[in-house]
Amino acid sequence: MRWLILLMLCGCSSSTSMDAGDVGLDRGTDVAADTRADAEDASDVAADEDTLVDVQGDVAPPECRLIDTPVEWTFGPEIMGGRGTRNVIALESGDIAVVGGTVFGGAADVYDDSTSNFRYLGSGPAPNHISISLPSGLILSAGGAAPGTHRQPQPDSDSLAMTYLVDPTGDPFLGVTPSGPLNVSRGFHGGVLLDDGRAFVAGGWHAAADDEGGTAVDITPTAEAYDEATETWTHVAPMAEGRWALSLTKLADGRVLVAGGFSRIADPGHVPTVTAEIYDPVRDEWVPVGAMRDARAWHEARLLPSGRVLVFGGETRGGDALASAELFDPATETWSLAAYLPFAAEDMASLVLPSGRVLAAGGFIDTDASPMSSRDQVSIYDESMDCWQRLTSLQTARWHFGLARLSDGRIMAVPGWTNMGATRTSEITALPLE
Repeated sequence: MRWLILLMLCGCSSSTSMDAGDVGLDRGTDVAADTRADAEDASDVAADEDTLVDVQGDVAPPECRLIDTPVEWTFGPEIMGGRGTRNVIALESGDIAVVGGTVFGGAADVYDDSTSNFRYLGSGPAPNHISISLPSGLILSAGGAAPGTHRQPQPDSDSLAMTYLVDPTGDPFLGVTPSGPLNVSRGFHGGVLLDDGRAFVAGGWHAAADDEGGTAVDITPTAEAYDEATETWTHVAPMAEGRWALSLTKLADGRVLVAGGFSRIADPGHVPTVTAEIYDPVRDEWVPVGAMRDARAWHEARLLPSGRVLVFGGETRGGDALASAELFDPATETWSLAAYLPFAAEDMASLVLPSGRVLAAGGFIDTDASPMSSRDQVSIYDESMDCWQRLTSLQTARWHFGLARLSDGRIMAVPGWTNMGATRTSEITALPLE
């Protein structure tokens, strides 16, 4: 009876779900004029609508009726200097590390759970780098973009090869030390910790001086692995396709899934891809897998308790934000549609909760009516019912930020970009059923 009630509340139904192959893997860059007109306002769906339309004109599968659940977001402590970074890491101690961003050309801080305040660790980690927690408890910061660049490759700014080790227990101004540089400079790349303890990075955009004294930008397919004992990077097998603003997810079996990202640089705009590949670190090889339905970059990807990967949101071809979500099954190496988000957004933040549900928040949309408009919406995805549950919005709309869980179970959002620029503020909430 409990499940019947839940199904009635959510309007959940698996009968309407379809495999990615049923709708086509790549619908191209052109959409009929009447379809685009119908979908023009799809990224700003009214709060009381139960049926969502994605930005490409498709009616979303009616797996869910939206359920509003009130929570209270309250402002928490401020970090030193406004910044936008997705590298927010919950530590075993209960503290939270915030690495990179735009302040002072890059910095690292830690939220001290015992004092409920941020502590500055030192400068160094650049914007648009990747941070990876190492087995030693240190955090590796690798690559990035030169200060001042954000979200888009700049023709006059190099990508970076520098790396740092961040000690979350370090004293102020002494918690960041340089480490061995990458073999290939890169920004907007992905990274994970492999099961053998090595840090792994792949893709990114690569900018370096050309023969004419300018800067040439390309998209690198290269990948590297970092050995903490020697603090050195080693080339590993490259991807079949270069990409940046991609997602990189370690699967339950230790392999690594890469999906989407921008695969071509164009003017204006950049071109995301539908393709996906899996890296096997034991064999040091990449294998292409089934393509996503929607081309996307600046999306979110989270490993679910079932072993499947949930990919959602992001920017698609034409620069529109997506509300669509897809599930990757490593057993079949194929994608299927999941319930759509209640809102379309790119560059949002997400977090897998102890219950296995996925929290998604913020992001932005970029339309003629609302250029670079921050989002404040918050939702939770439940895989068992393929439903999104809508929560109370953030106090401050933000994007390019992170979510982390405090030791008492509350969730912190820090820090991010807003319509007014980089913010110093954090927000905290307690979630139901967590």
